[in-house]
Amino acid sequence: MSDVLFNWDGGSVALLRPATDAGAEWCRNNLDPESLRFGSSYVIEPRYLVDILEGIEADGLGVARRHSLGEVEV
Repeated sequence: MSDVLFNWDGGSVALLRPATDAGAEWCRNNLDPESLRFGSSYVIEPRYLVDILEGIEADGLGVARRHSLGEVEV
């Protein structure tokens, strides 16, 4: 099960959405509380995406990329 879902189609922003309580806690503890939000998702600039995703995985959480065809583990 993925704790965090991210969606980035190569555009100027990516969306990072906590999918579990652990994912939400990680985001609260590691992302700027002033971060721009879109619904329950955090809006992330692509230049920060790799570091954030590596940090999530380094802390033992699961990450998945969300596609229109479903969820794909990355």
